[in-house]
Amino acid sequence: MKCDRLKSFTLKNNSFIYYKSVYEKLTFLDLENVEINHSVVFNENMKSVRLVNVHVRMFNVLKINKPCETLYIRGCKGNIVIPQVASIGGS
Repeated sequence: MKCDRLKSFTLKNNSFIYYKSVYEKLTFLDLENVEINHSVVFNENMKSVRLVNVHVRMFNVLKINKPCETLYIRGCKGNIVIPQVASIGGS
């Protein structure tokens, strides 16, 4: 099954697997207790992001290329880059 029109995505207590074609049209992202083991970049469509206890592993980045309308971040580790907050963690 191909999910190339996905607008909203929630993932809890799991590892995040990134497929650009699946996630490129997302407007809502909710990750909780998630580990990210590779770099992930979301483009212009993102409107709402909720990140709770997300761990971006070393040498990787979670990047959202456009400011969001709604943003909630709590207890995250690693390199997270979102325009309205510059970057969190990382170097």
